[in-house]
Amino acid sequence: MIRILLHSVVFFLPLVVFIACSPIKDLQKNERILLDWDKYYLNDSLKFSYAFPGDYQVFPERKVIKKSLRRNNLYLNPKYCLAYFQTNVDPLLEQYLFYYKDKTTADKAFSKLGVYGLEREAPFIDSLKYLVLKKIPLANDRGIIYLIGKSAGDAFHSLLSEYLESIFPSVKTGDDYRDIDITDAFTLAEEYAWDEDSLINYLQPVKKLYQQKMNYNYDIQMHNYYLQALGTYQSRITNLESEQEKTIQEWRTLNNYLDAKLIDSSHCVTIDEKVLDFLIDRCKSEKIVMFNENHFSPNNRLLVMLLLQTLYDAGYRHLALEMLWDTNINERGFTISKSGFYTREPMASNLIREAKRIGFNVFGYDDFSKDREKKQSENIYNNTFKVDSLTKVVVLAGFGHIHEKITTNRNRMAGEFKNTYHIDPLTIDQTEYKTNSNIKLAIIDTVITPKRKNLQADIYVVNNLNYDTFAQWNHCIDFLM
Repeated sequence: MIRILLHSVVFFLPLVVFIACSPIKDLQKNERILLDWDKYYLNDSLKFSYAFPGDYQVFPERKVIKKSLRRNNLYLNPKYCLAYFQTNVDPLLEQYLFYYKDKTTADKAFSKLGVYGLEREAPFIDSLKYLVLKKIPLANDRGIIYLIGKSAGDAFHSLLSEYLESIFPSVKTGDDYRDIDITDAFTLAEEYAWDEDSLINYLQPVKKLYQQKMNYNYDIQMHNYYLQALGTYQSRITNLESEQEKTIQEWRTLNNYLDAKLIDSSHCVTIDEKVLDFLIDRCKSEKIVMFNENHFSPNNRLLVMLLLQTLYDAGYRHLALEMLWDTNINERGFTISKSGFYTREPMASNLIREAKRIGFNVFGYDDFSKDREKKQSENIYNNTFKVDSLTKVVVLAGFGHIHEKITTNRNRMAGEFKNTYHIDPLTIDQTEYKTNSNIKLAIIDTVITPKRKNLQADIYVVNNLNYDTFAQWNHCIDFLM
């Protein structure tokens, strides 16, 4: 797995294959350059990587490489050159990457440069030619790489320091070659979410994530995290609904969610607006109802918003939100940019504002300690039933936190709440099932759907609400105007 920790924009560039019919041709198909303040060269076929300063530019053209080798009196055959770089600022520094399959060919080639018996641990330094290089035997007899740095005389001291202190030590071979530092997708996007005037920029993070997509395809976990970040930032821009839906579907497939494409009205207890009546009828006799949400699916918040007024009329007085960090929300009555990460999404902010307009007490309950689930349940209880045992509470949690199953090990928040306070929550899942049908809302008939589920809940909802449907059902056609 690649650990990712960047400080700047990362681009993924395939190196252009410049030699037809070369033995290196196939190797070049599996090489990558990741660009940051530093650059990373990776070759998946050779299991080799290293880092070098970010002001180098790749020059893949064969004629450029031949000209450079002649200019520097480096009598090496360019067909063995994997990559060539030079700085795009003064002073001119050049870098070559040569690959040889067998030791005999390599030794013969480099003997012309006066390089003999070079071992992995000992860089070769030629202060007359202003040259530094290192021989790198690859793991599992994959061959030999020579990493070469070249400069003019007045820059050689800097070149030597750069290679001995930074570039050569960064070399990785074998199974560790992909152990490089690139930032995670959420951190990368967040770096571009704020303008200089501290206002939120909604478009730039999505743009950067689109550009960086290939950098996050190295393993499933990294790609999973990338899709969550992309979906989250897409969710904040209403005209990206169709693109976001593709992101969500890819994420669901990657995470082995139930294939809900087969679900139609025959799998449902009730559909569309009647779902609202069904849910209200179930909620009326409860003390606490817990909805979950996919954090990058704003339609999950739309359903809760549609129910808020009727829930309040049924005696519910508290809205507990995992997404909320703001302790002054009840005094202010609306969110600001620092109220939370997910509250920056428009429907999340509207949900809170609507709850305050109706009269709810709104609070955040999340906790990031080792006992997160237990602390979440404790925070909900302390802000509600501990103060007033007769009150009623609405909870909006993320994904699996409403999982009710009680185990002998670690329970999720809903299970902890039930087990500790002996109050059985009504749990309503919105993440398990998904369908591309024309059904906007549906209650799933779990008797005729697959038994295997990611979480245990009382009610499973298919939620395909969009902004237009929400406005119609909420009797506020001008809501989005």
